[in-house]
Amino acid sequence: DMKRILFLLVVVVALSACENGSGDNEFIIKYFGDVKINKGTSIASTGDGYVISGLLTDVRRSDGNYIKNSYDRVGLIRTTPEGNLLWKNFYSGKLQGEASKVIVEPDGRITATGYITDTIEMETDLIVFRVGSSGTAETFRIIKKPGNQKGNDILKTTNGYIVLGTTDVERSGTTQYNGNTAGKSDILLTFLDNNLDVTETTDGLGYVGNDIGAAIKEDPAGGYIVV
Repeated sequence: DMKRILFLLVVVVALSACENGSGDNEFIIKYFGDVKINKGTSIASTGDGYVISGLLTDVRRSDGNYIKNSYDRVGLIRTTPEGNLLWKNFYSGKLQGEASKVIVEPDGRITATGYITDTIEMETDLIVFRVGSSGTAETFRIIKKPGNQKGNDILKTTNGYIVLGTTDVERSGTTQYNGNTAGKSDILLTFLDNNLDVTETTDGLGYVGNDIGAAIKEDPAGGYIVV
C-alpha cells in the first residue's frame, strides 16, 4: 500500500487559514498564510512535528476585515506531525525579509538564516537568528557588509556554524577566475561561533557572472561541499 504523504505548503489564500484532507486520503494538504505573499523556503523535523521557514506577510486589519497595512517579513511556522499549526511568528519587525533555511538543534532550539532589506540604503543584509522551541526569539544577528548579501543555507559545525550565502560586491581581478563586476552574484561563506557571532568571512567566490551556492554539506572525507 502507498504510505500516507504529508504536504506542508505556504500559499496565498483568501482567508487566514484553510485546510483540506482526511485520514482516508493518500495525501494530506495544509495551507498556511494570509492574503498577499507567503512563501515556504525550507522545512526541518523537530522530532515531534516540523518547522518551516519562509517569507510571510504580516497583515494588520482594522474595522473587521479591512487591511490597513501589510509587511513581507521573516517568518517561521511550526506544526504537529499531522501538519496542524502550533505557531506562526515574524522576526524582522517592519523590515522586509525572508528566512531561507532553517535547522533544528539537538536541544530543540531553532536556527535560521536569510536576509532583510535595509530601508535606508535599500540593500539586503544577511541575517542569522535563533528561537526557542516555542518560537520565542533569542538571538537575531544582522551581518552588515557593503553591497547586497543573503543567507541561503546554514550548517552546524563543531565550533559553531557556516552560513552559505551570496554577495554582489565587486571582486577585483583581470580574469574569469579572480574578478567580477559589482551587482553580479558570488558565493559567500560566513563562519559563526555558537553565539552566532561572526568569526571569519570570505570574499566573493566564483567566476565572472552570477554564481550562487544553494546548499552546503559536510564532506565525509573532511571539509565541506558547496553546490
